Amino acid sequence: MIALTVLTMERRRMLLPLYPEKRRAYDAVVASFILISAGIVAFLVIELWDGTGIDLWRPLGNILIASGLITFAAGWFDLIHGPSRGHAVNHVVEFEGKATGHVSPGLYLCLDHDTEAIRELLTDRAGLVISRYPEDVVRERFGIERIPVFWLTKVEGKNTINPHRLEYLTQLIVSFMGRDKRPKTVLLDGMEYLNIEVGFKTLFRFLTIIKDYAVLNNTIVLVVVGEDTFPEKEWALLRREFPVLGEVRGR
Repeated sequence: MIALTVLTMERRRMLLPLYPEKRRAYDAVVASFILISAGIVAFLVIELWDGTGIDLWRPLGNILIASGLITFAAGWFDLIHGPSRGHAVNHVVEFEGKATGHVSPGLYLCLDHDTEAIRELLTDRAGLVISRYPEDVVRERFGIERIPVFWLTKVEGKNTINPHRLEYLTQLIVSFMGRDKRPKTVLLDGMEYLNIEVGFKTLFRFLTIIKDYAVLNNTIVLVVVGEDTFPEKEWALLRREFPVLGEVRGR
């Protein structure tokens, strides 16, 4: 049990940056191992020591082990039920009014200077923003106040997503898109960063999954990219799979 406690504490440093929302659950499990280990030590003292006061060690051992089991159960429950809470994102329509033009549901490449088009496609639609920039920078850049914003970063904090957690990011976006049938817009800003962190093949697979769900759930996904973000071969592959927003709106 002591060896398991040491191993769990070592793994904690590796896992928490990837799953920061699991800190409380993981720490509860670590604490339970420590309590149970202390209880085992108390019973070892009973076996090895014949001195006075031995009767005090037995209830102490029972209390420590019972506390450890309760703490472990609480941590395990939080670990199992935590993900369902993490994927809930409120639908907020920031800009009321009638959107101009028509863009069909799907995923579009959006050049990073086309902020007016982004604001237009957030009009009369529930919005969600995933960005490489901190929340306050994003809100100032696009003039939004209430739309949920998540920051792609390895820094732990509120509304942050580690770039290596694409499964979590996928579930977050898909959950947002599938909550109801109203029109929605998802802004993905930070593809250069994701490309560096997870590689183009993984990024491309992620985008194709999001595209398919967007088509099924009345959602426009805008992927903000620079014109020179990707090498020619990779950019050509992206262009074949995803239309460029400016070209679609210009038809």
